[in-house]
Amino acid sequence: MHPRVIFKLCGYAAAIAVFSTAIVTPPAFAGDQAVEDAPPTESVYELRLRERYQELHGTPPEEHDPESGGRDTSEASDSHESEQDDPKDTLDLNTRLMVGHSGMRSLSFVDHSWTTVGDPPGVSGTVTSIARSPNGDSIAIGHSSSPFLTILEAETGSKRQIQHSIPGPVNGLAYSPDGQHLAIAHSSSPNLTLLDTETLRPVHLSGGVPNNANDVDFHPSGRYLAVAHLSGNRLTVFDTHRWAALRDTPPFRGSGLSVKFSPDGRELAVGHSVRPRITFLDVASGFKERDDRPEVEGPPYDIAYSQDGSYLAIATRGRLNLQVFHRRGWAEVHGTPALPDRSAAVLFTPDGRHLLVGHRTAPYLSTLRTSSWTQIQDVPELSSSVTAIAWDPAEVLEYSLSTIDSDRRRADQSTAENEPPPPPRDWRKTLW
Repeated sequence: MHPRVIFKLCGYAAAIAVFSTAIVTPPAFAGDQAVEDAPPTESVYELRLRERYQELHGTPPEEHDPESGGRDTSEASDSHESEQDDPKDTLDLNTRLMVGHSGMRSLSFVDHSWTTVGDPPGVSGTVTSIARSPNGDSIAIGHSSSPFLTILEAETGSKRQIQHSIPGPVNGLAYSPDGQHLAIAHSSSPNLTLLDTETLRPVHLSGGVPNNANDVDFHPSGRYLAVAHLSGNRLTVFDTHRWAALRDTPPFRGSGLSVKFSPDGRELAVGHSVRPRITFLDVASGFKERDDRPEVEGPPYDIAYSQDGSYLAIATRGRLNLQVFHRRGWAEVHGTPALPDRSAAVLFTPDGRHLLVGHRTAPYLSTLRTSSWTQIQDVPELSSSVTAIAWDPAEVLEYSLSTIDSDRRRADQSTAENEPPPPPRDWRKTLW
């Protein structure tokens, strides 16, 4: 064959190879570079988790061995029958759950046995939102009545003095992943307030929110802050490097009700008041709207991803007052029980085995097993509608570490038995 022909063929082959790589390889999103550059033998996520554990507890984390009484975080294999045979039928989590509701007791702490273990002092009026700082030292509580925002020291329960008043009812709260900022979505201008968590003074934002803000969420890397609001484009996304609003986010029909970044940080879910009810934006492409979405019956008042990112739960009003979808393909999970009234809050447990749903009528808080989507009958005693649910972040941290240790033990055991080890989990689907 003529040398020039050979040269051209080689050039075409190289071009095809580059083009194929460009299609197959997804673009990295902000905050992902450190992960991609990390050596494969050492998990940067594991290092972050262990460092955070030591910050919280002052000592390095010990491995959690299920056989010695620790939590077993291996893949769920319990059948529906075996779960019903459990005489306790309660959550086996050493945790502190924070529940916000209406009425005189507007915030409750619940332990792993579903016992209400105390109410913080000085919290009054319907609690609309709860957030705990990533290091666990502060609890931010949003109210429907003045002073609209309370921040408590977690260790003592004492109130922190806020240097800036919030002008209207708080609708959503979110701490940045590094804990340096608290975002507050509220009614009345300026509709969004950003506080420095050390000084509790406001941080200037370039570009505002045009009307009442209903929800707020930080990207897992901390690079973006998403705000759902009543009018305008119904969504504003801020670049946290400059605290400036991005200009190219798509407009939505109907009020923006809820926002949530996926645990892997690759998509932003936006709930709005009219059809199609929920829209997904691709973070890597600059928040371009995606075509795929599930069929949602009613307004999405709250959105929650499971910790591993495999499920999406939506608190809504409709036939079941709750919808759960498989994230892959958005097929709806069938068999979830009908709740007695519209739901206002959804939250997966850190181990992913249960889904908590807060709603307006008794028993106010429902718990579903994600293995069979049946309902646990034992619930905490609450006196009024549940409007917000939050975990102590240290519990999510402990779960993530115990899951890492469980994976390592299974890999060591498989190697000892001359079997191929299980594939590693994607630790980008953890809190950090």
